[in-house]
Amino acid sequence: MTEHEPSSSPALALSGELTIYHVAAHFQVLREHIAAQRNVVLDLAAVEEIDSAGVQLLLLAKAQADAQGLPFALVAHSPAVDEALRLLFLKRALGLAEPTPAAENNA
Repeated sequence: MTEHEPSSSPALALSGELTIYHVAAHFQVLREHIAAQRNVVLDLAAVEEIDSAGVQLLLLAKAQADAQGLPFALVAHSPAVDEALRLLFLKRALGLAEPTPAAENNA
Protein backbone atom coordinates (compact mmCIF):
# COMPACT_ATOMS: atom_id res chain seq x y z
CA MET A 1 0.00 0.00 0.00
CA THR A 2 1.57 3.25 -1.09
CA GLU A 3 0.49 6.78 -1.65
CA HIS A 4 1.34 8.47 -4.91
CA GLU A 5 0.24 11.41 -6.99
CA PRO A 6 -1.39 10.53 -10.34
CA SER A 7 -2.44 13.64 -12.26
CA SER A 8 -3.92 16.06 -9.69
CA SER A 9 -5.38 13.92 -6.90
CA PRO A 10 -3.37 11.85 -4.45
CA ALA A 11 -4.30 8.20 -4.75
CA LEU A 12 -3.89 5.44 -2.22
CA ALA A 13 -2.59 2.37 -4.03
CA LEU A 14 -3.74 -0.96 -2.62
CA SER A 15 -1.95 -4.06 -3.83
CA GLY A 16 -1.78 -7.79 -3.36
CA GLU A 17 -4.80 -9.52 -1.88
CA LEU A 18 -7.94 -7.78 -0.66
CA THR A 19 -9.14 -10.92 1.07
CA ILE A 20 -10.31 -11.82 4.54
CA TYR A 21 -6.72 -12.77 5.38
CA HIS A 22 -5.29 -9.34 4.53
CA VAL A 23 -8.16 -6.86 4.71
CA ALA A 24 -7.43 -5.76 8.30
CA ALA A 25 -4.13 -4.17 7.26
CA HIS A 26 -5.80 -2.40 4.34
CA PHE A 27 -8.62 -1.27 6.65
CA GLN A 28 -6.17 0.39 9.03
CA VAL A 29 -4.48 2.31 6.22
CA LEU A 30 -7.83 3.43 4.79
CA ARG A 31 -9.08 4.47 8.21
CA GLU A 32 -6.02 6.66 8.79
CA HIS A 33 -6.30 8.09 5.27
CA ILE A 34 -9.96 9.07 5.77
CA ALA A 35 -9.33 10.37 9.30
CA ALA A 36 -6.76 12.77 7.83
CA GLN A 37 -9.64 14.22 5.73
CA ARG A 38 -7.99 13.22 2.47
CA ASN A 39 -9.84 12.56 -0.75
CA VAL A 40 -10.53 8.85 -1.01
CA VAL A 41 -9.00 8.02 -4.38
CA LEU A 42 -8.06 4.36 -4.61
CA ASP A 43 -5.76 2.79 -7.16
CA LEU A 44 -6.61 -0.91 -7.30
CA ALA A 45 -4.56 -1.79 -10.38
CA ALA A 46 -2.19 -4.03 -8.41
CA VAL A 47 -4.88 -5.97 -6.53
CA GLU A 48 -4.36 -9.62 -7.45
CA GLU A 49 -7.31 -11.14 -5.59
CA ILE A 50 -10.45 -9.82 -3.93
CA ASP A 51 -13.18 -11.58 -1.98
CA SER A 52 -16.31 -10.41 -0.17
CA ALA A 53 -14.24 -8.95 2.68
CA GLY A 54 -12.36 -6.79 0.16
CA VAL A 55 -15.59 -5.69 -1.46
CA GLN A 56 -16.96 -4.78 1.98
CA LEU A 57 -13.84 -2.70 2.57
CA LEU A 58 -14.43 -0.75 -0.65
CA LEU A 59 -18.09 -0.17 0.26
CA LEU A 60 -17.10 0.95 3.76
CA ALA A 61 -14.52 3.36 2.36
CA LYS A 62 -17.15 4.88 0.05
CA ALA A 63 -19.70 5.15 2.88
CA GLN A 64 -17.19 6.82 5.22
CA ALA A 65 -16.04 9.21 2.51
CA ASP A 66 -19.65 10.12 1.71
CA ALA A 67 -20.45 10.61 5.42
CA GLN A 68 -17.53 13.02 5.78
CA GLY A 69 -18.21 14.81 2.51
CA LEU A 70 -14.97 13.59 0.94
CA PRO A 71 -14.67 12.73 -2.74
CA PHE A 72 -14.45 8.99 -3.50
CA ALA A 73 -13.08 7.49 -6.69
CA LEU A 74 -11.48 4.36 -8.04
CA VAL A 75 -8.85 5.50 -10.54
CA ALA A 76 -7.76 2.06 -11.67
CA HIS A 77 -8.75 -1.50 -11.00
CA SER A 78 -7.34 -4.89 -11.83
CA PRO A 79 -9.21 -7.59 -13.76
CA ALA A 80 -9.89 -9.36 -10.44
CA VAL A 81 -11.55 -6.26 -8.98
CA ASP A 82 -13.46 -5.62 -12.19
CA GLU A 83 -14.82 -9.16 -12.26
CA ALA A 84 -15.85 -9.16 -8.59
CA LEU A 85 -17.64 -5.81 -8.83
CA ARG A 86 -19.30 -6.80 -12.11
CA LEU A 87 -20.55 -10.12 -10.71
CA LEU A 88 -21.96 -8.37 -7.64
CA PHE A 89 -23.48 -5.52 -9.68
CA LEU A 90 -21.52 -2.97 -7.64
CA LYS A 91 -19.61 -1.10 -10.33
CA ARG A 92 -22.13 1.73 -10.49
CA ALA A 93 -22.42 1.91 -6.68
CA LEU A 94 -18.66 2.50 -6.51
CA GLY A 95 -18.68 5.08 -9.29
CA LEU A 96 -17.39 2.93 -12.12
CA ALA A 97 -19.05 3.35 -15.48
CA GLU A 98 -20.89 0.33 -16.79
CA PRO A 99 -20.21 -0.40 -20.46
CA THR A 100 -23.19 0.18 -22.68
CA PRO A 101 -24.56 -2.82 -24.63
CA ALA A 102 -23.28 -1.22 -27.86
CA ALA A 103 -19.76 -0.89 -26.41
CA GLU A 104 -19.83 -4.54 -25.29
CA ASN A 105 -20.86 -5.69 -28.77
CA ASN A 106 -17.97 -3.78 -30.36
CA ALA A 107 -15.39 -5.33 -28.01
